Amino acid sequence: MLAATVVAALTAAVVAGCSSGSGTVTVTPAPSAAAASVGPAGQGGTDTGFPTDADGPVLDAARDFVEKVTTYDHTKLDDQLKAVLPLTADPLQGQLRSSLAQDGDFATTARSEARDAKGTVLDLGMVSREGNRAVVLVFVDQAVKTPSDTTTERLRERVTLAQRNGRWLANKLETL
Repeated sequence: MLAATVVAALTAAVVAGCSSGSGTVTVTPAPSAAAASVGPAGQGGTDTGFPTDADGPVLDAARDFVEKVTTYDHTKLDDQLKAVLPLTADPLQGQLRSSLAQDGDFATTARSEARDAKGTVLDLGMVSREGNRAVVLVFVDQAVKTPSDTTTERLRERVTLAQRNGRWLANKLETL
């Protein structure tokens, strides 16, 4: 809603400047988001923007989860499963449980290729946080090592988290 208002105001300013015949275009700066009167659920109030102090626990949870899920040793996948599951909620928890199980797709491939990896979070940012749901974008360098090669993959992960019993848990993971 605010974006549409800003675009409409900017368009009106440009059109007015062009129609003046002076040959110059005058653009009136858009109001800052902090000055806008936007509050929860469209009520009055001041938009404080983000990140806020309340976003810290969400970002920490996303960082911790992504580092753990992108770091593994093909000989210790049970340990990774034990480290990752407490950081997740369904449906992601069920997906990881089946993928990392002895006969799971990921576990089978990692063991057959003797593939290990170390994920390092380079940066992350809050996409949105509303109530007990948040979306975080995480940038990761993942060093992947096999007997025949060592490579670094650049990953962009979108993590959706839900707050349960005061903890932020990942319930969806998408590689972009």
